[in-house]
Amino acid sequence: MTGHGEQIEETILQRLKTLSENVSLKYCEIGKLLKVVRDGELYRDFGHPTFESFSEEVLHYKAYKSRWLIRLFEVTDRWKITAEERDGIAPTRLLLIAPVMTLATKAEWLSKAKVLPMAVLRHDVTRARGFNVEDSVRVGFTVMVTHEERATIESALELGMKLCATHSRGTALCAMAAEALSSWHPLIEAEKELTT
Repeated sequence: MTGHGEQIEETILQRLKTLSENVSLKYCEIGKLLKVVRDGELYRDFGHPTFESFSEEVLHYKAYKSRWLIRLFEVTDRWKITAEERDGIAPTRLLLIAPVMTLATKAEWLSKAKVLPMAVLRHDVTRARGFNVEDSVRVGFTVMVTHEERATIESALELGMKLCATHSRGTALCAMAAEALSSWHPLIEAEKELTT
């Protein structure tokens, strides 16, 4: 780092450290700066080999939290959601409504996110995504993995979301599982033939 670029990078680093002390109030600004650091690979200039190590060692954020903050910024930036509009809306609610919101429906979804109970909001979002709510099943599970395995899973989910053109990790996971099953099916059938 030299000259003007060094000053900008140090300013970004100092601002991130300051904001990270009060995440709940400044999550969009933190997400914006983290996106600049990640996308511009500035973490290397700060002496870190990966964005994840920068996030954990400098800001004391787990990698998923940094990705979550970046996603929050991307949602508010994409839909031009002002601080006043998001006032009173929990960040998780913004992420929930993001896949179904359009510029035309933004005000309606932001209003729902402010007043509806979470279960009702989830129901409305599921229905807006074209699913019959009665046919949907919420699935949750915990898997113990190493940090490297977690990074692999997160990268696969991000790629799956891009390939499926979705913001839903669940949709991406289902598509990847279906793809894996279809590609493994011949192997499973061959193994059955060998054992019979």
